[in-house]
Amino acid sequence: MKNKLILKRNKKKLKVRSKIAKNTKLLRISVFRSDKRIYAQVIDDRAGVTIANSSDYVLQGNKKVTKTEKAKSVGIELGKKLIDLKRLEAVFDRGHYKYEGRVKALCEGLREAGIKI
Repeated sequence: MKNKLILKRNKKKLKVRSKIAKNTKLLRISVFRSDKRIYAQVIDDRAGVTIANSSDYVLQGNKKVTKTEKAKSVGIELGKKLIDLKRLEAVFDRGHYKYEGRVKALCEGLREAGIKI
C-alpha cells in the first residue's frame, strides 16, 4: 500500500517537474511541506546549486499563528532574499502537493514580496 502511494506521488512530481523543466533560464522555487513545518528553497538548475532557503523553523516566536500564516511569512522572507540577490523572476515547483492551503499561501507571500512567478 505504501509503495503505491510513493509511486503515485513520484509520478505526479515528475509530471509537474516536466512542465517546469522547459524554462531553464529561470530559478526554481521548490517546496516541502510536512505536518508541522514548511520549507522552501531557490535552486539554480543550470549550476545545480541552492541559492537561498527559508523555513518556518526560523520564524518561531511567542505569539500563536496558524500554519498558513507561517507559510505566507516564509514566502515573504524568501522573496526578500531573492530581491537582495536582484532576481525578480522564478518558477514555482509545488512538487506533488496540490496548489491550495499552505503551498498557495507561500506562493502568495512570494508575489507579495515582489517576485514574478
